[in-house]
Amino acid sequence: MPLNRALLLVIFTFIYSYKLQAQTYTVAEVSFEGNKKTRDFIVEREIVLQKDSTYSPELFRNYLLRSKENLMNTTLFVDVIFDTVAVSEGLYKVSFLLKERWYIFPTPYFTVADRNWNVWINEHNASLSRTNLGVKLRHENVTGRNDKFNLWLIGGYTRQVSFNYLRPFIDRRLRFGYKVAFKHIASNEINFGTDANKQQFYSANHKSRELYSADAALTYNKNSRLRMQLYGRYNFEKVADTVAKLNPDYFGNGTAKATYFDFIWNTQYYKVDYIPYPLRGWFLTTQVQQRLSENTTLNMSKIQAEFFAVKQLGKNNYLDLYIYGVHKFQNNLPFANAQLFGYTNKYIQGLEYFVLDGNSGFLSRLTFKKNIFNWYIKSLFRDKQTDNPGRMRKTFNELSKTHNDIPVRVFLKVYGNVGYIDSRYSNNNYMSNQWLRTAGIGIDILTAYDFVFRFDLSFNQFERGGIGNLPNKFFYHINENY
Repeated sequence: MPLNRALLLVIFTFIYSYKLQAQTYTVAEVSFEGNKKTRDFIVEREIVLQKDSTYSPELFRNYLLRSKENLMNTTLFVDVIFDTVAVSEGLYKVSFLLKERWYIFPTPYFTVADRNWNVWINEHNASLSRTNLGVKLRHENVTGRNDKFNLWLIGGYTRQVSFNYLRPFIDRRLRFGYKVAFKHIASNEINFGTDANKQQFYSANHKSRELYSADAALTYNKNSRLRMQLYGRYNFEKVADTVAKLNPDYFGNGTAKATYFDFIWNTQYYKVDYIPYPLRGWFLTTQVQQRLSENTTLNMSKIQAEFFAVKQLGKNNYLDLYIYGVHKFQNNLPFANAQLFGYTNKYIQGLEYFVLDGNSGFLSRLTFKKNIFNWYIKSLFRDKQTDNPGRMRKTFNELSKTHNDIPVRVFLKVYGNVGYIDSRYSNNNYMSNQWLRTAGIGIDILTAYDFVFRFDLSFNQFERGGIGNLPNKFFYHINENY
C-alpha cells in the first residue's frame, strides 16, 4: 500500500509539473497611453513584449518588469504602470500607462564654484564671490524623440556660455544618433597646482584662464541597455603668463597656451532598475581616450572603467559594490593631465577636502543600506480626483506632468572605501603611492526628478580628531550619481 501511494504521488507531481511547464502567455495586444509629447516609436522601442508572441510565465513577468525599467531609464517619464487583461485562456492584452515629465526647465542657476559644497563652506567661508549665477535652459524632449537641448548663460566666479544638442536616433532602426556641443569658459582665478593634496590658486583682476571647446559625437544604442559614443573634441586653452611661471608644468615646457584634440570612445551597459539610484542589477562603463597636441607633453592615452552591482538582502536591505579604475599611459604628466580623484564626482568618501593627482587610480566602495522611510508630500499641482497618495488613475489625460504626491525615500547606510593612487607626478602630495582607507555612516534621500541628496559622516586614516572635530568629517553631496 505505501508503494502504491508513493507511485501515485510521483505520477501526480509529474503531471502537475508538466501542466505548469505547458502554461504559456500569448500577447494579443500591446497598448500604451499618456505619451502626449513623446513619439510612439520611442515608447515601442523600449517595450520588450511583442504582439502574437508566446512566453513562459516567468519570462512574461520578467519582460513586463524589464519594459517598465526601460521606459523609466529613458528619463522621459515620472511613472510607468503596466496592466494585463486576460482575453481568453493563455491570451492577454498588455497596457502601459505613462506619465510624462516636465521637459522644459528655464530656471535660474546658482551653484558654488568649488569642487563641492564642503570645500566652499569650510575652506572658503561660504564666500559669495566663489559662486556662479545665471540662467540654465533645458529641454529634455525637444521633438518627442528623446532629443535634448541645453543652454547655459553663467556669470560670477566662472563665466560660461555653453550649449549642446543630443539626437539619439536618426535612422529607421533607432540605433544611431549624434551630439554637438560648444563651450566657452573664463575665470579670474585658476587652480595651477597642488601641495599636500590641496589645490593652489592664482587670482588676478583679469582672466587667468580661458577655454574654448567644441565637440561632435556619433552615438550608438543597440538596445535599451547597451550605449556607445565616439567623440571628437577640439580644445583651445590659455592661462595667464604668471601661471606658467608659477607652474611651468601646467601645460609643460613653460607654455601658457595649448591647442589639443581629444578622441573618446565610451561604452555603457546598464542592467539596473533605475539608473540614478539602482536597487537591483549592475552596470559597467568603459572609456578609452587619446589626447593629441602640437605640444607633445600633452599627448596622452587613457583607459578607465567602472563597475557597480547591488543585491537586495531581505526586505528593504541592500548591499552594493562600486569599483573604479583609471590608467594614463604617460610618464611625465603635466598638471593639466594629472587630476584624478576629488575634482569631479569621482572621489573617495571622507577625503572630499583633498585632491589626488597621478598616473593610475583605483577605488572600491562597499555600502550596506536600509530603506527606513517612504512617504509622499502633497504637490501643489496634485490632481484633485486622485483618492490616495501615490495611487494613480486609469487614465492620465487630466493629470499634471509631475508627481501628484512627491515621493521621498530615505536610506540609512554604512560604507567603507579603499583607494590607491600611483603617481609619478612630481610634487609633495603625501596621499599618493599608498593605500587609502575611509569608512562612515550616512543618509541618502531620493525624491522626484532624480534628485539624490547624500549626507555622510566619514573617517579616514589621516585625521584622528575626536568628537570636537566632527563638523570637519560631515559631507554633503547632491545629484552625484554613482
